[in-house]
Amino acid sequence: MSISQDFVRDPRVRSNEHHDLAREPSPFTDNPWRSAAQLLVTKIRENLAAILLASVVCAAFAGGIKFLLPAKYKATTQILIDPQIESRYPQTIGESQNATLEANAGINYVESQMGVITSERVLLRVIRDQGLGATPAADQPAQEDATARRARELIENRALLKLQRALTVARAERSFLVNVAVADPDPENAAVVANAIVKAYGEVNATDRVALARRTAMELGNRVDDLRKVLSEAQGKLQAYKNENNLVGLNDRLIVERTVADATDSLATAEKAEIQGRARLKQLEAAPNDIAAVAAFGADPESRQLQVLIVGRAATAAEVEQLDSTLGDHHPALIAARTRLRDYNQRINLSLEGLRRTVRSQIAEARTQVAAARARLTLAADEMAKLKQVDPSLRQLEDTVEAKRRALTELELKQRLSEGGRVEGGGFRVVSPARAPNLDGKVFAAALWSVFGGLIGLALAIASLAVRTIFEGDATSPSVGSDVGVIAQNSLQDSQEDALQVARADVKSHDEAPLIGSLPMIAPRQGLRWLNVAEAQTEVWRRPTSPYGLEVARIYEKVFCSGAKSCPEAVLITGASPQCGASTFAANIARAAAAQGRRVLLIDAHKEHPTLGLTIGADAPKTLIKLANRWRPLFRLQPYGQSLNLIPSLDNEDRLCRDIADENEYQRIDGINGNFDFVVLDGPDATKASDLRMLLPAASKVVFVAPRDGCDGARLARLLRDLSIPPEKFAGYVSSILVEVNEAA
Repeated sequence: MSISQDFVRDPRVRSNEHHDLAREPSPFTDNPWRSAAQLLVTKIRENLAAILLASVVCAAFAGGIKFLLPAKYKATTQILIDPQIESRYPQTIGESQNATLEANAGINYVESQMGVITSERVLLRVIRDQGLGATPAADQPAQEDATARRARELIENRALLKLQRALTVARAERSFLVNVAVADPDPENAAVVANAIVKAYGEVNATDRVALARRTAMELGNRVDDLRKVLSEAQGKLQAYKNENNLVGLNDRLIVERTVADATDSLATAEKAEIQGRARLKQLEAAPNDIAAVAAFGADPESRQLQVLIVGRAATAAEVEQLDSTLGDHHPALIAARTRLRDYNQRINLSLEGLRRTVRSQIAEARTQVAAARARLTLAADEMAKLKQVDPSLRQLEDTVEAKRRALTELELKQRLSEGGRVEGGGFRVVSPARAPNLDGKVFAAALWSVFGGLIGLALAIASLAVRTIFEGDATSPSVGSDVGVIAQNSLQDSQEDALQVARADVKSHDEAPLIGSLPMIAPRQGLRWLNVAEAQTEVWRRPTSPYGLEVARIYEKVFCSGAKSCPEAVLITGASPQCGASTFAANIARAAAAQGRRVLLIDAHKEHPTLGLTIGADAPKTLIKLANRWRPLFRLQPYGQSLNLIPSLDNEDRLCRDIADENEYQRIDGINGNFDFVVLDGPDATKASDLRMLLPAASKVVFVAPRDGCDGARLARLLRDLSIPPEKFAGYVSSILVEVNEAA
């Protein structure tokens, strides 16, 4: 198996693949499942009556149990909890227009109230009112001794636990409707208790709201009284300052301010009269004989007289025109009409002249008033400017008084609202009270249990028949004369012959495991002594020119240098027993391969006792490598540069990966293919058989490290057969001498 196929993913996450291999068909038969299925179908046909009987018995038993067990009837009360009731009274006047509650806040409020419904305070009230404990609250004595009180509390606690188990409070999806359900053997009692819980919740809610409103009103009343005193003091200071500086006013306004306002109004009125007079004079001069224009001047006497003259002139002009067309020029009637027309013209001209003189006099008077109003306004503005320049403290005092007045108004509003909250109902209402459920559901539930019981009995009968068929032996096998018997017998004979052939080949290949090398013990340096086995193994790693290192180099050249160096190779190093030096051998074989110029990756796959992390120096370069879509830390071991790399097994691996990613010092490596050509897996020992089998498909060669004493080739051969290691993957075993701490002084 090549490295390109197995090391794209992390070996420690290959459990699904190994389980898939375990589900492959056995090599001993062509298709054993078909024969087994045919045999099972035959057994089912032979025992069909027993199977049906077992199903009927289980159905009757399940239905009877359900029918005889005391039923639980559930009564539900539905209430609507309004979260907007808490925001109906604004905190300040400015918030009254935008007092809305977000949906999430409303849901949180409703869920909080659901917790209040299931609280001990509410449920204990129900227990005492309904007499679910010892005695109802109305019948309890006024005085009771400690023993009676403890007994009553014990009974109430038991009733409380029972009621909590029977109570279910749930909120309807995307709404503020809450269902309060109570389960009880008595349907009437279930409805009564459900309604009592809702009633108790309303009473508790109302009590809390009244108490809160009373405390709030008391606090607000004290604050209103204090603020009124402060406002009165501020107003007194303002009035005293005005009296001292002769700043007398009327209706909260200074006399100077009122003078400026009056002068401004007078100036506006005079300017308006002047503008209207000019417009009237211009119109009068433009259309002196137009009755519509004269009518727009108003209802004064001169205008009405001019209108009468214009109307009479128009009638006389019409009469002259009519007489001129019928009579001669010297006719007396025509001459009289023309005389009247000239008289009308003279009178109109005189009236227009008088009207013009009147309008001109009005314009002159308006100009005089404008000049006088401007003079008064100028004087008042000068006085106002002088007043503002004299002392700005007046405005400050006025602003202070205004701010205190607004604060007092807000507090008084809050006080009125808090007093209204005492009589405001709680933020919930009952949508539908609980009613006693019907008793018809018991028969239906028993029938449903009978159906499920029959199915379970059928499954158990078939399963027991299959198990008995597997273990019944030759005495209960199908008869040779039947078709199924012939098929089963031929299949069994073929499988037995194939099994014998494979077993002979396996015994031949694993008769005795080959020995590929013997590792010597490393003596401590002169003047020193080993403290433990880990120190001795670490010292082996630090001394590559020792006899141990030379023997490992010889094993590498003998076993792993037979092929081309460019061919990827994965080696699994495992120990026959714990603490036999497998990790030390794995580290040294990786170092020997790196010394030969191969790009080596050493992976610590021994999760129980990871030891290769001791070989990492404090300043070792590190980066990330991607295995099975997961980033792992990768360390480059000195002094081999990029030829020897290690993936340790660390507890803080995720945090270390984040730190390496933040540093971003070295380029990340995407997978093993194309980056390494020799991979060494430091796997678990043979006592961890399941973990070792998970790593076997990822390895092209397997090497065992076994202690020299107590382990030989024959024993290792049996171990290989137990672990199902293929002969073509097994490279041999290495004998090692365990370091004895007491003898290595």
